[in-house]
Amino acid sequence: MDSALLTPESQGSVLETADGPRLRLRLFGRMEALDAKGDSVLPRARKTRALLAIIALAAPRPVARSRLAAMLWATRDKEQARGSLRQALHELQQALGPDPATLLWADRSQIGLIPDGVWIDVHAAGGEPSAELLADLDDLDPGFDPWLANERARLRATPAAEEAPAADSADASQPPDAGASLQAAILPQRPTGRLRLGVITLRALAGGADDTLALGLTEEIAVALARVRWISCLTGTALGTSAAGPHDAADWRRLGVDVLLDGTVQRSGRRVRVTLQLLDMRDAGIAFWSRRFDHASNDPLKLQEDIAGQAVAQIDSALLIREGDRMRDRPPPPNASADELTLRAVPSVYRLAETEFAAAGGMLKLAIARDPNHAAAHAWLSYWHLFWVGQGWAEEPQVASEQACSLADRAVALEPGNAHFITLAGHVRSFLAKRPKEGIALHQHAINLNPNLPMAWAFLGLAQTYLGAHDEGLVSIEQARRLSPVDPHGFFFDMALTMPLLLKGDYPAAVEVGRRAIELNPAFSSAYKGFLAALGHLGLTAEADAVRARLLRIEPRLTVADAVRRSPMLRAEDVAHYAEGLRRAGLA
Repeated sequence: MDSALLTPESQGSVLETADGPRLRLRLFGRMEALDAKGDSVLPRARKTRALLAIIALAAPRPVARSRLAAMLWATRDKEQARGSLRQALHELQQALGPDPATLLWADRSQIGLIPDGVWIDVHAAGGEPSAELLADLDDLDPGFDPWLANERARLRATPAAEEAPAADSADASQPPDAGASLQAAILPQRPTGRLRLGVITLRALAGGADDTLALGLTEEIAVALARVRWISCLTGTALGTSAAGPHDAADWRRLGVDVLLDGTVQRSGRRVRVTLQLLDMRDAGIAFWSRRFDHASNDPLKLQEDIAGQAVAQIDSALLIREGDRMRDRPPPPNASADELTLRAVPSVYRLAETEFAAAGGMLKLAIARDPNHAAAHAWLSYWHLFWVGQGWAEEPQVASEQACSLADRAVALEPGNAHFITLAGHVRSFLAKRPKEGIALHQHAINLNPNLPMAWAFLGLAQTYLGAHDEGLVSIEQARRLSPVDPHGFFFDMALTMPLLLKGDYPAAVEVGRRAIELNPAFSSAYKGFLAALGHLGLTAEADAVRARLLRIEPRLTVADAVRRSPMLRAEDVAHYAEGLRRAGLA
């Protein structure tokens, strides 16, 4: 029988051969793998066991190597993760005995379990858990842990979903609709604090050869999204067949999907256009974000990687702002969770309106009080303190700086594989503690974990600038802007870019970027300072007077001496260059 044609419903007839199963897998409770003689063939390494479990649960469908690498080695860069996957596959083949090819198949892009002659308790038991799924594989990897939680929830929910009548069926004797049949295979609950994002296969407008490109792009985007810790990403086999259309909000809600990523792929010669949109299934499928990505390349793998990197960088920010705005539209319940309080605070941290900003700090402190181990609340409160100091609003800047450092370190301790928290800790060290070398090490580690994180590139560029490596700083900050050209943090990227341009003496470019930065967020005081210094060096007195007046409305007590004292730049000539520009611009 062609195993590629098997379905979960047909597996019961082929799991055992006439001579009994050649492999018996127990996934409920502590994992077991027994050969035909009853001898254990369970691999020793936990991640190799997890590899076997993943492909067993997916069987007969294969699993993409890129997906496996992201799930099992989420904290390593892509090449290291792929190398680790190759080693784990080799260990699994050795463990399964002299003829592993009868049980496993693998090609350059996928790995699968051949179900003929394999008995798996999950399938044989009809999905009814006799114990916790993979009870000995908790806390394995940041990419694997959410998947395991989702699989446990799915298996717990499947029997009830199968027994319950279809919610919108007038006749219970009729077969369930497509949405109801999918519901049994989908995870109806989500891990606490995670947004459930469904990613359906992109549609190739021309079809044919473009179908392969669409599949590849979908997989690359899904792998990149797996690195975003607060999102639970559902793709491929986790979403079953795409019976529900992208705009069937009620069906997707029954499947437990909060937001759906939909899109198309179109090719013309070497050029590829990808259009993506995010649809909020909790709000009748309304589209709240859409972008178009145009690329030209003869290397399809490089093209997929580039588009996925840019897409995920923007999706992460768009979802974060969407969640915060949804929370703000509703009155906070008196018993709001730490998750909800944190999401409610985020938009106000970005907007920097002083009263609203102060209230956001209060919400984040309350979130930590309600859950002292809430990593995101610690990280965002650290970020809040960064702005509190940078805006000149902190009455005791040194105390606020120390709190920012402590909070950032606590966030990293709670989630050591979270690239967002690591790069934030790096910026605290660079900007507040004036230790940019330590900051650079942390930013580079964050980028290794998630190369599609724009803020890590912007923070890295600033730290390089503080050390006097202005050209390197420009390259890093431009990478942040390339990854997410339309970003809620765009004002920060432009502010960051102003500084190396100023210190290199490219005053016209610094002025151009500075103008854009303050238009994007007129409340962000740091955006004015490098811009003002560039205006001073150019002798543009009238514009400098107007910009200085706007800056002093935010920081009324700011002087050149204050700006120099707070500056994290380490080279004396850079500090002098900055100070001279501010003096020429009329700052006292």
